Amino acid sequence: MKNSLRRIMAMALAILMVLTSGPMTAVAEIVSGNQTDVSQGFSLFSLKPYTKTLHATFVSEGTTVAEQYVLAGGTLSVPATPEKKDHKFTGWTPSISGAPAPGATVSADFLAGVDEDPVNVTYTAEFTPVYYVFFHDTALTLAEAGARVIYTLEGVNNDVITFEGVPTPVLTGNYAFVNWLHNGTAVESVTINGSNIDLYPDVQEGHWINYHSGDGGTYIEPVFVAPTAVTVAPSQPTRAGYKFEHWSLTEGGEAFTFGGTLDASIDLYAVWTPQTVNYTVIHFLENANDTNYSFEESETKSGTTGAMTAAAAKSYSGFTVQEITQQPIAGDGSTIVEVKYARNIYEIIFYGQHEHTYDSYEWRNGRRYYIGGCYPAGGSRTPTCGIDEDEWIELTEYT
Repeated sequence: MKNSLRRIMAMALAILMVLTSGPMTAVAEIVSGNQTDVSQGFSLFSLKPYTKTLHATFVSEGTTVAEQYVLAGGTLSVPATPEKKDHKFTGWTPSISGAPAPGATVSADFLAGVDEDPVNVTYTAEFTPVYYVFFHDTALTLAEAGARVIYTLEGVNNDVITFEGVPTPVLTGNYAFVNWLHNGTAVESVTINGSNIDLYPDVQEGHWINYHSGDGGTYIEPVFVAPTAVTVAPSQPTRAGYKFEHWSLTEGGEAFTFGGTLDASIDLYAVWTPQTVNYTVIHFLENANDTNYSFEESETKSGTTGAMTAAAAKSYSGFTVQEITQQPIAGDGSTIVEVKYARNIYEIIFYGQHEHTYDSYEWRNGRRYYIGGCYPAGGSRTPTCGIDEDEWIELTEYT
């Protein structure tokens, strides 16, 4: 009995020595059960080979912001992006060359190449200064008076800042924004070089060209012409049913010559030549059982844009055309003229001979003599009813 007890205690001590002789990460691996299956009982032969652990510490401006323990084959999570006033975060720099980047898999080879366990790696947040481009709403000469900033863009050193989408100052009268000025020079972009940049609008007093394309013509935006600039012809407008000829200072006038300067704002009018276009004529016949009309046929005709249509009636048996209302011809071919025809009405009158009333008749000398009714007493061949027996009369009950 004593020998058996001694053997059990010796085995327990041996197991304890094995457990305590290895790194704590191996002990944790055994205890957690995540890496070693002990469901069928514990055995020294069931232990998996020992692997190292990465201990990652993320530091921003001297403060630890995250900490992770990751076994070989695991993934190093990406921590939240740190912030620093007037700076832009550019990434994490590890304290050991070759360390896995945040979001990457931890390599067993990397861990094996470092003589410590866990392998301690400190990741330091890197920042670069952020500089600003300020867009002001007044001329350069008023900068010292506290020009209001209307827009701001940011970037880091050596960034090229373009002005796409930047709003321009709101101006009235004959003043217009021409360009952005940096140190008095017109620029279309700026490169950040270690400091903030202030830009001011180049505002000039000039003149405007207002374009009038006419009804249905494409819209042409007004154009500002600076004092030293010359006029430039815009893209040609379009208008359905018309051909563009030129721009004029008066409606239908002579062509305006582009390429010169302006002494005042002007209005230019598009001069058009009407073209031949189609229009539609639809014929309707009056219904027999009501006063409405039904479609009979349509036809396509042509004419000059702006002129009146020339719809003509057709011949339909039993119908009479009503007054036709002609329409101005639209240039887009949408003009429709309706021609209506009223159904003819005919009156039928029935006639018949007068029916002479009598009571009886008799033959006298080969002739029939009527007796009674509207005939005189004694009988007579000639009636006294007021109508000769051979006269036709209207039968009103049938009309």
